[in-house]
Amino acid sequence: MEVGRWRKAWKAGIGIAVVAAAVVDARAGTEKMFDLGEVLVTATRTETYSAQVGAATTVLDADALRRSGKTSVVEVLRDIPGVSITQNGAQGGVAYVQMRGAKSGHTLVLIDGMEVNDPTNIDRSFDFAHLTLDNVERIEIVRGPQSTLYGSDAIGGVIQIITKKGAGDPAIGVSAEAGSHRTFRESAAVRGAAGVFDYAVAASREDSAGISKASGGSEEDNYRNITVSSRAGVSLAEAGTVTLFNRYSDAEADIDYDAYMDDPNYTTFSRQWDNKVQWQTELSDSWQHSLSGTVTTIERRLQDYTDPANPFLTDDTYRGDTRKIDWQHTLSMVERHVQVLGVEYEAERGTFDSRGSFPSRIDRVDTDTRAFYAQDQWQIGQDWSLLGGVRFDDHDRFGSEPTGKLSTVYALTPLASRLKANLATGFKAPSLYQLFSSYGDARLQPEKSVGFDAGYEQDFCGTQGSWSATYFYNRFKNLLDFDLNSFTYKNVGRAVTEGMELESRWQVAEPVTLRGNYTYLQTEDRVSGLELARRPVHTLFGAVDWAYNSRGNLQTRLNYVGRRWDDQPNTIRMGGYYTVDVHASYALTDQWTCFGSVINVFDRDYENIRGYNTLPLSAYAGVRGDF
Repeated sequence: MEVGRWRKAWKAGIGIAVVAAAVVDARAGTEKMFDLGEVLVTATRTETYSAQVGAATTVLDADALRRSGKTSVVEVLRDIPGVSITQNGAQGGVAYVQMRGAKSGHTLVLIDGMEVNDPTNIDRSFDFAHLTLDNVERIEIVRGPQSTLYGSDAIGGVIQIITKKGAGDPAIGVSAEAGSHRTFRESAAVRGAAGVFDYAVAASREDSAGISKASGGSEEDNYRNITVSSRAGVSLAEAGTVTLFNRYSDAEADIDYDAYMDDPNYTTFSRQWDNKVQWQTELSDSWQHSLSGTVTTIERRLQDYTDPANPFLTDDTYRGDTRKIDWQHTLSMVERHVQVLGVEYEAERGTFDSRGSFPSRIDRVDTDTRAFYAQDQWQIGQDWSLLGGVRFDDHDRFGSEPTGKLSTVYALTPLASRLKANLATGFKAPSLYQLFSSYGDARLQPEKSVGFDAGYEQDFCGTQGSWSATYFYNRFKNLLDFDLNSFTYKNVGRAVTEGMELESRWQVAEPVTLRGNYTYLQTEDRVSGLELARRPVHTLFGAVDWAYNSRGNLQTRLNYVGRRWDDQPNTIRMGGYYTVDVHASYALTDQWTCFGSVINVFDRDYENIRGYNTLPLSAYAGVRGDF
C-alpha cells in the first residue's frame, strides 16, 4: 500500500466534488426524485436522510433485529460490512469490534448518545459481551473517522444503539426461550404514553451452562446476564421535552486461565450503569438546542482461586466513571444550510485494585476534556449535499487537538444513483491505564489518523434493489504500543488500512429478499511491514428472508471469515471458516408468536481466536406475546 495510492484516492475524492460542481446547474431544474432512504442521526447529529449522508452507514431497525432472531448486539454486528469481531469464547467471552482494520479502542459506542466505552480498559475499548437487544429501536453504524463530531475514540467509526420511545396505549411484551447448553432467556417490556408522559421499560435475564471457553477443554463455563433498560419523557409544552435514559446490566461469566487450558474457578463479574438526562426545546422556528448530562459507571472484577491450573490468587477490581455535559445548538437560519454548534465537557476517572498474589493499587486517577465543534450541512439544489466540520479538543494532559471533516454526496437522479466522498482526520487520547498504570507514561500524546473513502450507490427495480461499492483508506500514526525496552506504552506505532466494501439488497419477489455484503481488507504495520493481527482479508455475509403466509418469516444467513494472523509477529496463521444460521418465526394468533433458531447448522469446528471455543451446532426455541 504505497503512499501513491493515498494520493490517487485523495485526488479521486476531489474529482468527485469537481464533477458534481460542474453539472449541478444543469441538474437544478430536475424535479424527479428517488427514495431518500431512512432518517439517521449519528452521522451528522441531526435528522438526515441516508441518501444525503456522505459517510458509509448501516441502519438496522427494530423489524430487522426481530427477524434476525438474535438477542445480543455483538451477534448483529457480525453481519455488517467493514466490521470484524474478536471474542474469547462464546457466551460471555470478552468481545471487541474492529472497524475497517482500526483498533478496537478506535470504535466509539453510544447508547442514546451516552458514551459507554470502558475508561479502565487498556485502550478504552467497549466489551460487547453483555450488551443485549432489549428495548432497542435501531442500531446505526457509521464507518470511518468521526472525531469531528464525537472527539476521541471515534477514529474507526461510531456505533450507536437507540432505544424505543413509548407512544399510544400501554403495550406489553413478554417472551421465553430455551435451548442448547441448558440456556434459558426470559424478557418483559412495557411502553406507552399518557398525556404529556411517555415511557418504555424492558428487562431480561439469561442463564446458560455454556461450553468450555478453552479449546479442547471439558469444563462448562456458566454465564448469567440481567439487563434493565428504560426511557421516560415529559413534554413541557413551550419549554420543550425532558427525557431520562437509564440502562443497567449485571453479568457473571466463567472463563478459563488461558487458551487451551481449563480453569475450574476463574470468574468475571461485570456491572454497568448508564444514566442520562436530556432537555430539548425550540428557541425559534430555526433554532433548536439540546442540553444533556451523562454519568456512566463500569465495574469489572476478575476472581481466580488457586488450583492446579493456576497457583496464583487473582482478585482484581476495575471501576471507571465517565461524566459528560453536552450542549448542542442546531440552526437553520440560512436557507438550505443547517449548522450544528456544540460544546462538551467530559471527565473520566478510574481505580485499579489488585488483592491477589501480587497486590497493587492505583487510587483514583482522572482526566478531563473540553471541546467545541461546528458543522455546516449545505444542500445545493435537489441533488448535491456538502458537509464541512471542525472540532477543537483541549485535554488536560496533552493539550489541544484539532480535527476536521469534508463530505459530499451527489445524486444522479435519472440513474437513481449517488456518488459519495469523505475526507476526515481523527484522534484518540491515551487511556487512564496507558497514562497512569505502572506500564503507563503521563507524557503520552494522542494517536492520530487521516481517513478517506469514496463510494457509488445504485438503486434498481425501482426501490426493490440496491447495490453499493466503497473504497476506503486510513493512515494512523503515533499509535500506542507496548515498548519492551522501556516496559511502558509509547507513541511508536504507524499503520495503514485499505480496502473495499460491497453491499447489495434485492427484493426478488414480494415475500423473498436477498441481502449480502463483502469486505476486502489489507493492513500493514508500517514499523514492521507485517499485517495487523486478527484482521481478516476477506469477510462475506449473505441472507435470504422469506415472509410466508403473512404470518411467518424464515431467515437463512451465511457468514464467512477469511484468513488472518492471530499474533502481531505473523507466526500463527488462522484459517478461514464459514457458518450458517437459520431463524424462523410464526404468528399463532395476533398476540402469540413462536420462534426458533439453529446456530452453526453444519456444526463447523472453528476458532475466532486461537485456543478459544465457539458454539457448535445449537438450537433454541421460544414463544413471544404482545398485548
